[in-house]
Amino acid sequence: MSSSSQFNTQGTPQERLNQWGHLIWEVVGRLDTHVLGDGPFEASAMFGHAGSLQYCQLDSTPHRVERGLALIARDDRDLIKLVVQQQGRAVFSQGGRDALLEPGQWALYDTRRPYSVSNLTQVRQLVMMVPRAELSLRAGEIGQLTARGFGHAGGVDRMVPAYFSRLFAEINAVQDSARAELGNIAVHLLRMALSETGNKSQMPSVRETLRFQIQEFVQQNLVNVELSVDTVATRFRCSKRHIHAVFSEEGSTLGQFIWRSRLARIRDALGDSRLLHRSVTEIAYQWGFNNAAHFSKAFKAQYGLPPTRYRAEALANGASVR
Repeated sequence: MSSSSQFNTQGTPQERLNQWGHLIWEVVGRLDTHVLGDGPFEASAMFGHAGSLQYCQLDSTPHRVERGLALIARDDRDLIKLVVQQQGRAVFSQGGRDALLEPGQWALYDTRRPYSVSNLTQVRQLVMMVPRAELSLRAGEIGQLTARGFGHAGGVDRMVPAYFSRLFAEINAVQDSARAELGNIAVHLLRMALSETGNKSQMPSVRETLRFQIQEFVQQNLVNVELSVDTVATRFRCSKRHIHAVFSEEGSTLGQFIWRSRLARIRDALGDSRLLHRSVTEIAYQWGFNNAAHFSKAFKAQYGLPPTRYRAEALANGASVR
């Protein structure tokens, strides 16, 4: 998408709750929603993509959402969610821990494990959804970081809510490529904050640092049809074998990272009404694909729909379909 989509609940209280539940399932993930208190339920949202980062600003009256094993089994998105509390108070629960968030604080939770969020008051929250692999966390580390309140300390920990708040305020005023880069910066800032907390045993290793640098180089050069493991190896003066070892730690390959990143840029372009004059193939070729059949197959494998149908539905709905 080229800009954020907007949503507001309408109708009777039950209709509003049903609308909200449907939106949450589509955008944030499969959750059960329950109203807290006796007041009328009202909610609104702004959501979109910035590179691999999905974002959503939520405003709502008190309510509780829960994600149990049954819903997890029906949703294959492997994401880590970050929530910045801008207004109100909420309790995040996962893994036997509870974190009470107030304005200026933030927390993480893992979508592959049960959790609940109780919004105790009228709230405004910024929700960021990051693919697990992009945080470069070792096995078991995420469990030590979820349902904990961050934002109390200084340094990068305090910078996270400030940067995300600014990102949300300006996201619709920047171009597609800039939005993707801003999303990459946000993910990198989050990685730095998690390192700084002391929960990780050490700062990023030389190998991890190289992976971050390669990922940023790839994002800046996706339009280059010659971009490959060979060109990256030449740029960073290391062997292809070493690059494969660097990316094996997150269960992926550099080649997979390149084509996923290209597909994400194409997905954003297909949801941009300003680009209707350009064909799907033209857009795909712009972002480094040189075979229409291979692109169409890869796009459908990643997003579940052929690119032409995805474009039609995304433009009709005013949002990406996932």
